[in-house]
Amino acid sequence: FSHGAADTALRTTLGFAVNRVIYNKTVMDLPQPRRTLVDAFLDILICDCETIPAARGFHIIPEQFSVWASVVKYFVTVRLEEMVNSVYVVLGSRFYMREEHEFGIFQKLLRDNSIISMFDGSSIVNLHALILQLRPLTKYRAKRNSRTMSALKSRLEAIFSLEKSVPPFEPNNLELFGRGMDDSLQGLEIALDMLQGLKDSQEVDREVLENLLMLGNLVLEELNAHDEQISQSKFEYGHDQSPELFEIAKKYCTLHAASACLHTWLYNRSILGEFFARGEWLVLSLHRLLRTLRPLPYTLSEVYVENVAQELLKLYRENQHFSIAPFQLAHSQTTEEKTHELQLQS
Repeated sequence: FSHGAADTALRTTLGFAVNRVIYNKTVMDLPQPRRTLVDAFLDILICDCETIPAARGFHIIPEQFSVWASVVKYFVTVRLEEMVNSVYVVLGSRFYMREEHEFGIFQKLLRDNSIISMFDGSSIVNLHALILQLRPLTKYRAKRNSRTMSALKSRLEAIFSLEKSVPPFEPNNLELFGRGMDDSLQGLEIALDMLQGLKDSQEVDREVLENLLMLGNLVLEELNAHDEQISQSKFEYGHDQSPELFEIAKKYCTLHAASACLHTWLYNRSILGEFFARGEWLVLSLHRLLRTLRPLPYTLSEVYVENVAQELLKLYRENQHFSIAPFQLAHSQTTEEKTHELQLQS
């Protein structure tokens, strides 16, 4: 539901932004609303990279999903809830009106989407479930060797490559405890090695690749710092975990999303279209995630931002889903079309 609500909220807001004229420009042509909508699009792409492989992972590594499910149920629901809350400023007072714009659908989405983070355990419950596994995750990562990394690399391709078929789901293989394993984040070094391997090819723009390597290594630095922090901390029992541990768990979710974005791009560059393959959206997405963890400049490239804005507008005009793998939507009338039809009928 969160993805559908986010898509509709962005589509509704974008429809207003490209048609509303103010100061002799459309709202979409104004720098601040334009960047707000681009950031919202990036949030959807980030959450796609977390949830689509997760759906595949249920079939491949169900024993690890006490970790991955907690990450998704916290990170994706909260991220998309914040995304919907961020774009209503573009609509102004119309987000609150029932009939002013698109017959008030945005207000319904805003209300309904706000409850999603409370389903299947609240965001705090899911963070608590993750906290209980942070120490085993850190210990397992420290003990990896060439044999486990080779097996991990094989599983990563099966999880993240959308060309690969998945085996039938085996619910009996689900575990309440992940035994310290989390393939997506523990395979981060594999992703960085794959990025290094692209240096000798002409498949990726050199500047994009350099940015990805720089940002990927920052993710690795943050992950190493996280593991050091956990290994030096005292174990907190029961339900008496400190607020600091909840912040550490939130950071783990952010790092997990960054790693999932890298894997998704690396394993699907050749099959998901030119925009996805160029990787500019990935640079902006990793930068957007890392900015919440450490001081970074507000943006790396206005050219990348503009190219993402053009893709957003293209998907809107072609009535396609905002996604890393967009599909065609059924045609729905705009407010203007509905109003014209009612005038003709009367």
